[in-house]
Amino acid sequence: MPYISRTSRRNIALFSCALLAVALTNWLLREFFDVLVFSCCYLLLLSAWSLTAWRRILQKRVRRYFVAGALLLALLFVLRELRWHTPPGYETLDRCLWYAFYLPLTAVPLCSFSAALYVGKEDDAPVPLWLHGIFTVWTACMLLILLNDFHGLMFGFAPRAGDHLYGPLYAFTFLWMIAFTLASIVILLRKCRISPCRTLWFVPLLAAAAPFALLLWYLALGSNSPVLFGQKLFHFQEAYALLFVLLWESCIQIGLIPTNSDYAEIFAKSPLGAFITDRSGALLERSEGAEIPPRETLSKLHGRPLALGGDQLLESRPIRYGRVWWTTDVSAIHAANREMSKAIEYLEGEQSLLEEEYRIRAERAEYEAKNRIYDRLAPVTQPFTARIHALLSEETGADDLRTRLAMVQLLGVYVKRRVNLALLAEGRETLPLRELELSLKEFARYFTLRGVPAQVTAETPESEVPVRHLTLMLDCFEAAAEAALPSLSAALVVLRADAMSITLGTPASPLDPAWRAQQLASAGAELSGQSDEGSVYVRLRFLKEGRP
Repeated sequence: MPYISRTSRRNIALFSCALLAVALTNWLLREFFDVLVFSCCYLLLLSAWSLTAWRRILQKRVRRYFVAGALLLALLFVLRELRWHTPPGYETLDRCLWYAFYLPLTAVPLCSFSAALYVGKEDDAPVPLWLHGIFTVWTACMLLILLNDFHGLMFGFAPRAGDHLYGPLYAFTFLWMIAFTLASIVILLRKCRISPCRTLWFVPLLAAAAPFALLLWYLALGSNSPVLFGQKLFHFQEAYALLFVLLWESCIQIGLIPTNSDYAEIFAKSPLGAFITDRSGALLERSEGAEIPPRETLSKLHGRPLALGGDQLLESRPIRYGRVWWTTDVSAIHAANREMSKAIEYLEGEQSLLEEEYRIRAERAEYEAKNRIYDRLAPVTQPFTARIHALLSEETGADDLRTRLAMVQLLGVYVKRRVNLALLAEGRETLPLRELELSLKEFARYFTLRGVPAQVTAETPESEVPVRHLTLMLDCFEAAAEAALPSLSAALVVLRADAMSITLGTPASPLDPAWRAQQLASAGAELSGQSDEGSVYVRLRFLKEGRP
């Protein structure tokens, strides 16, 4: 047999005694009390049991269907009393109450069936579509019963007042009640067989057997209550309610339906070292081995942990109407913290070494990258630096010196911008046209300082241009400017992503079209130049990508 705590045994005994007392009083003293008194007693017992079930059952859907069925059972007693106390002459009201009697009578088996389906399932389990269809059928059936006066499918009244005939809807209703009641019992028994309480599957069957036998007895007598010594033993509503209560209470007691009963006894016997207080700090429950500080101390903590000395820590969490407190052994945490502190110190030392190693490697990589760039640029810039050195080493007159210094400045700007362009292009295939524009504007500032007006314009400065095209345009401008420098009077450069136009005010000859012919062919470029009335026009265009 399942374990039933002392509190549960006491409650079951009290409920059984109260039910037996009301049933015996109803049978023995019916002549002295109105039937309304006994109906009220049954309603009180049913309400008390429903309230305890609502508090005990954990599954939300099972609890809702469960309580809905209990409330519908209570409605059975209310409708019975209303009908029995209907004043004479109100036949229409009497028939409406009679029809309404079948609303809870058919809904209780459906609620029991729905609750049985969700036993053992999650609360968020989807509702089957066919269950919605069953409730729709029930709703339509109830509307037909309530409107029986218009069609007579439930009851067909005979000419004599009070006589009636049963229609096809009555047979459907009767079969509905039996089918869903038996289906509920079968589903619960099947779930007992596959649950931890499978060895107690017979308990709900035995609990439902007695009230089910009473209902069969009632039906065998032509829907009349059995009589003993001239008094009715029971009514249909009482046996029907007893079947519902005993069936579901037995499922609760064997553990098929999870409940929160007997938690207080379990908590008191557990070695958790915990206790529960109300909102003011008064002690409500206590487990074995719990150390309880003074009430004033607990009230001042406001839920903060309290160190009890050593490696013990008192913690709490808010619950409904109070707080739960428990003791936690934090010795393992303290030991882990000490080990982590040692590990952190070791890692900090390792990190310092790694950071220094990374800094050294980064500097070395930077130097190596610079050396690679310088090595790659040396063949390009070395002829120009050699020319600068040669120009500065010559000893000539003042006029020739000014010419040589102008050339040195031009070559110096070129070397600077050529190296800068190579640094920007490291690891990249393209650069914005603006980089070439900035380089040529530095040439323009140099010309302006010498009294030569110069202007550089880029039509699409943000467009990406291959690096070798930018380098070739810079070299072309330097060569054209160097050829025109002694007599240069003005300079205008227009840049595009695929072309460069140079206009120089000089009587000198234009740039030789054979200038870097092989490099131009490789880049798919075309160089043209002409002279016209003291001006030189040079145009460099990139027709295609060129050979690799």
